[in-house]
Amino acid sequence: MKIRFGAYLLLASLLLPACSGGENPNVLPPIATATSAAPAPTPLAVPPEARAESSEGASAFVRFYLGEMNRGFATGDASDVRILSSADCAGCTNLIQLIEAGEEGAERFEGGDYAVTSVASPETVNGEVTALVTYDLTAVRVTDDQGQVLRETPRKERLSATISMSRSAGSWSVVEFESVAA
Repeated sequence: MKIRFGAYLLLASLLLPACSGGENPNVLPPIATATSAAPAPTPLAVPPEARAESSEGASAFVRFYLGEMNRGFATGDASDVRILSSADCAGCTNLIQLIEAGEEGAERFEGGDYAVTSVASPETVNGEVTALVTYDLTAVRVTDDQGQVLRETPRKERLSATISMSRSAGSWSVVEFESVAA
């Protein structure tokens, strides 16, 4: 009860000067409501070489994208991967959901980094390209929020995937991410 009364007293002391009736009353900022706009997200800094509309730009973007995927798994934050992926990309959505499972505390990932060994990107056609990526995947350990090991996967080498991209707002966006059977 004392805490609640003290909070009311503090609130009243802050509001009363605004109601003093003097010539220059203090103006309080408007109260934020649930309908207020959320702050704009910080733009993602895509390296200039990964924004180029060329075969080399697409290859650089693939390396950047997989680097962001690695950061996502390390931090549990999929926001940058989501920005770089088309909402229609099913493979991207699956990976984003895995990252977010770690963010929610359900699972924590250790390892599992994409180590790109090669990217083959043909010339772009009408702002679209599909790159063939060869990569190694480091060993993965998945634990629960108590640190209990749920599963482990050994290092895998010479894996392949296709990453299809299209141009959007002066940069690339991943529209399809599919593993290629060995």
